[in-house]
Amino acid sequence: VTFVTADSSPKRGGRIPADSGAFDLFISRRGPTNWILDARRVARPGATLMQLNPMPVPVPDWNDELPEKIRFQTHADSLPARIGQLLTDAGIAIVDGTLFDVPEKFTDPRELYVMLTWQRVLESVPTYEESRATFSRIFERHADGEGRLVIRHRRYLWTARI
Repeated sequence: VTFVTADSSPKRGGRIPADSGAFDLFISRRGPTNWILDARRVARPGATLMQLNPMPVPVPDWNDELPEKIRFQTHADSLPARIGQLLTDAGIAIVDGTLFDVPEKFTDPRELYVMLTWQRVLESVPTYEESRATFSRIFERHADGEGRLVIRHRRYLWTARI
């Protein structure tokens, strides 16, 4: 068995760095999806492709109560269709596609703030101290009977075969 890792993102040329017919299995844990168009070239007949893609978070009811710069953005839910089209364009048959919806539960307003502001430019978002009252109010109005606020995370796991 030979295990190869590669970055086939568009900034790296978008191609899988391998010879023709080199692989039996492709596993990708998240985007980009551009490698799909090159998979047939480097796959052996019968090769399996698998990818777990993050999907947009469903916008919670309390989104409008958040400070504007950290609100959830709405997105079209077209990822499965886009992947299906890429596979079709590459002449690859999808075997299975499954959507997962996993809850993340918060019991503390500060934990929610940290999650929502993670990897954002700090100068562009209000500090926790500046928005503490807002986050406390969101918990008071929207937490469940056990004091938890839930955010849904969605993933699309698909498998295809050459």
